[in-house]
Amino acid sequence: MFKPFSNKKKINESAIISDIQAGGFPARRAMNTLFETYAYMVKQGEKKYSLSEDDALAAYNQSILAVYLAIKGGTFRGESAIKTYLYRIFFNQCVNMVRKEASQPDNVSIDAFAYLPDKARDIAQQLIAKDQIQQLQNCLSQLSEKCQQILKMTFEGFSSAEIAQSVNLKNADTVNVQRNRCRKHLFQIVQEVGFL
Repeated sequence: MFKPFSNKKKINESAIISDIQAGGFPARRAMNTLFETYAYMVKQGEKKYSLSEDDALAAYNQSILAVYLAIKGGTFRGESAIKTYLYRIFFNQCVNMVRKEASQPDNVSIDAFAYLPDKARDIAQQLIAKDQIQQLQNCLSQLSEKCQQILKMTFEGFSSAEIAQSVNLKNADTVNVQRNRCRKHLFQIVQEVGFL
C-alpha cells in the first residue's frame, strides 16, 4: 500500500527549476522533492475520482514526469506555481483514467493482476522508480521532435484532437497511430540502452 510522505514543507520553486534544468544528481534530488512533497495527491485521486491506488499512483507518476519534461524542455513558463501546474496535469490524468475505465464494455471483466499497463507508461514508471530521469530524457531526445511533442502533450493530459491541431496532423486518429509508433520506438530505445 502506497503511503504518502507527510511532507508539509514549502518548496523553493526556483531551486527546483534550476536543479531540473541542470540535470544529473540535482535533477534527481529535485524530482524526489517534488514527488514526496505532493504525494498526497495520490490519495486525493483515489477519493475524488474513485480510482484504484495503482491507477492513482500511475497518474501521479505520469504527472511528475510531465512536469519534469516541461521544466527540462523549457515549456513550463512559470505563470503558475509548480503545485498548480502539477495538479492540473494530475487532474487530466485522473480524468483520462476514468474515461478509459468507463469505455470498457460492461460484460468484460478484467482481472486486476492480468491488467498490464501500456509498455511506454510502464517504462516511464520503472525509470522514475529507479531514479533515472536523466537517462529517460536521453532516450526521449533520440525521438523525432514530433514524437517528443506528442508524448509530452499526452503526459500533460491533452486530448488527441488538441494534439492533432498543435502538431499539424490530420485528425485524432492520426495522432493515436503516431503516438503508438512513438511509444514503440521509445520502447526499442529503452531496450537498446538496457533498462529492461
